Amino acid sequence: SRYILVPLQVNTDSQILVNSPWIPDMFCLLDLLRDLVPRLHDKDVTFVIREHPSCRAKYDAYHDTMGPRFLFANGNPMQELIVNAEAVMTINSTAGIESLLLGKKVIVAGNACYSIPELVLPVRSAGELETALNAVHHWQPDESLRCKFLTYLSEVYCIPGNREQVDDLHISRIDTRIRNVVEKGLLL
Repeated sequence: SRYILVPLQVNTDSQILVNSPWIPDMFCLLDLLRDLVPRLHDKDVTFVIREHPSCRAKYDAYHDTMGPRFLFANGNPMQELIVNAEAVMTINSTAGIESLLLGKKVIVAGNACYSIPELVLPVRSAGELETALNAVHHWQPDESLRCKFLTYLSEVYCIPGNREQVDDLHISRIDTRIRNVVEKGLLL
């Protein structure tokens, strides 16, 4: 069936504590989604929830109380869930970037480096989330912007290489990044 994937994040992670201005934790996110579902126009879409494997919070009480349009899929591989999703709704998880890499529609409810209008559907309130969930089926991201953003991540933002197998290019890019920050005040 058609579904929107909602990967939960670690409640105590800085991405939630610092970069989630209106959803303080995953309990609030689940409550919000449960309350919004009856108001959605599309009665056929379900929500697949995947708990973060490193989160110590327990969501067992939600498994039985969310309703028939919610399914917890903790045992499924994240990439498989993303590939088969119609869209992904996240606060600011790296699952959002993975979803962009896989060409998926993304709804972003927090401060994320990829929360760019036309690339994703950014939302800043429950009302905006309801609007985005009602629009996501027909909305399409700007494919040119997606390609440019992913190129930026690959060519500028990310440092090539593997910290386990360091090569000269990796060391050079780290050195350049540090010099740009320290000497020039640049973030990159």
